[in-house]
Amino acid sequence: MKITMTSFITAFFIILVSFPALAANEKESAFDRVMRTGQLRCGYGTGAPLIVVDPNTKEISGIAYDLVEEMGKALNIEIVWAEEVSWGSLSAALRSGRVDAICSTVWASPSRGKSMAFTRPVFYSTVEAFARIDDKRFDNSLDRMNQPDVRIAVAEGDVTEEIANLDFPKATQAVHPQLAGDEYIFMSLIENKADILFLNTAHMIDFMKKRPGTIRKIPLPRPLRVWKNTFAVEIHEQELKDMLDTTVDQLLNTGMVDRLIKKYEPEFPGVFLPVARPYEYGAQK
Repeated sequence: MKITMTSFITAFFIILVSFPALAANEKESAFDRVMRTGQLRCGYGTGAPLIVVDPNTKEISGIAYDLVEEMGKALNIEIVWAEEVSWGSLSAALRSGRVDAICSTVWASPSRGKSMAFTRPVFYSTVEAFARIDDKRFDNSLDRMNQPDVRIAVAEGDVTEEIANLDFPKATQAVHPQLAGDEYIFMSLIENKADILFLNTAHMIDFMKKRPGTIRKIPLPRPLRVWKNTFAVEIHEQELKDMLDTTVDQLLNTGMVDRLIKKYEPEFPGVFLPVARPYEYGAQK
């Protein structure tokens, strides 16, 4: 086949102009970005005792903040608390590349597992059911909670909605927007707009400081859920997950996590369930 000079130049030009397009389509991974910049950009949901933002100074504190700052020291990278993210928008923040990881700890639920990858747990926590202080209809009765006349307050797109859908499909859901916050959902109980809500005990402890004697934990045979508290990355970020996993292991094995749990235990008793170390069982025999 005869190749003319004109066709050769045309083909060369097409190849040349294609390179920038190919480069533009090759998205930098979060891991590569962290390695290049020396920074881990954290997205975070708020709520004591995980992440607390001072309304005046905007200073961040909490057990998750302490843990991630320790991870930064171990990795010799800067932790940038880049963006507060609603609990229903964690995946979108990771997928967009606005943040590299969710650093407020995340409950590793199946629905979230479709779009996020989770590190090893730093500790566990439970989800309990709460009602008004004088409402004892549901004590030790999961069946009574799963009735059409029961209104369950849930946050849209959150694990609370997932629990209501799976465990209590007959009940009525009072759906609240994610940005409304935990206090708004607790108020729905007090104002008799809902009968039950599902949250971690830490949220109740924090709320009861402001409104004592209004909410009670419903006695049940078992917690509704026991969740891994993890850090999350975008589902395809295996290298970043591996790096964070190794660092979580170090925080666990050096006792750093235990020390931080002890620090927050007096104010939030029983909220953090420690991770068992497999190697300790052999030593006890």
